Amino acid sequence: MPPEHQSSSCSSCGYHAHAGHAPKCATAAGKKNEIENQAESAKTSKALALIESVDGRVSAETKPYKQFDPAKHERFLIQRGNLGDQEVVFKVGEAKDTETIKNESRNLRVIDGALVKAGAELDVHFVRQVGEIYGNEEMVGLATEYLQDDPERKRNLTGAQKVDVIGRVIDNLRRLTVTDAVRESGLPTHDGGKIVRDASYFLGELAKEGRIDPETATALQEMFQQAATSLIAEEPTLVHGDAHGDNIFIKQTDGGNIDVSLLDFEGLRISNQYHDWSEILNKSTFLKHVQQNRPELYDPIKKNVENMWLDAAVEFDEEAIINRVTGGDPEKARNFRLTRMYDMLTRVMKNRNNPRPMAQERVNLYLERLKKATE
Repeated sequence: MPPEHQSSSCSSCGYHAHAGHAPKCATAAGKKNEIENQAESAKTSKALALIESVDGRVSAETKPYKQFDPAKHERFLIQRGNLGDQEVVFKVGEAKDTETIKNESRNLRVIDGALVKAGAELDVHFVRQVGEIYGNEEMVGLATEYLQDDPERKRNLTGAQKVDVIGRVIDNLRRLTVTDAVRESGLPTHDGGKIVRDASYFLGELAKEGRIDPETATALQEMFQQAATSLIAEEPTLVHGDAHGDNIFIKQTDGGNIDVSLLDFEGLRISNQYHDWSEILNKSTFLKHVQQNRPELYDPIKKNVENMWLDAAVEFDEEAIINRVTGGDPEKARNFRLTRMYDMLTRVMKNRNNPRPMAQERVNLYLERLKKATE
């Protein structure tokens, strides 16, 4: 829109100001930013001190990949460096995130030890942990092997190529066997029974809270119940949970092909073959919605979303993806769509009381999509 029609509002007092006129509480907003910057700097200093305490050192030539930036929803310092003689990437967070780091370490060990299905081969590299978890009373972290990425090559990929690469990493995860050892590792499990039970409970709660009308809740509950036997029969597979471009590294080989690596296994779990694609499709739909309708929310994360390959420049053909994964089987296609609805429900339940504008935008969009699914 033209500059003269742009407007902004202060999150502290709600004052609405047109472009060219500062909000009445601009001083307070500036002070808030200063406090946030100081807090970010303090966390970074403590994270670097922890790295040094384990004889690690960060790269002076490489900027942090992430650095406790609340505007970008960053909870960790992630930076290239060295641990002993090995090049690594450090991931350090506050002590309150100890369980997250411990779980990610467990997940990396599970992936590293997972068996490839008979007759299958991997053509994607899964990042490995280096050393053990380290921490003190204030910070906690781990290190993973440093893998090369080719940002220019990634930028030059077409939208279709980016979708294909995402599909490639998801397919590779499906080639790993969910053995008894994997099941007993402590990974969260979202099998068909849990999906149906959770969906029924979530819908009941949302109806009680008035977030979804009773008729829609009942219709959706019946859809899950009718598919229960089929969902329970689905083969379990490992699910990454964030298989987007920012967690995928590529580099070109001498033969002109690309090597692909997958990082960040914080959300690894056991579910069905549709779950990774469901999360990608849902995130893409949401972020494109924000890009188009809420520029004030999108602008601070614009670069991140582009790096994730989830902006408007990358088109995901939902029907083509469903056909690719299900082979055109109507029953499996139904299970795919129900898994996608289940993912929406889990996000709605997690964020329904979160006051952040981005969280509420997501809740409202997903509730709208769920209602449309019954029409």
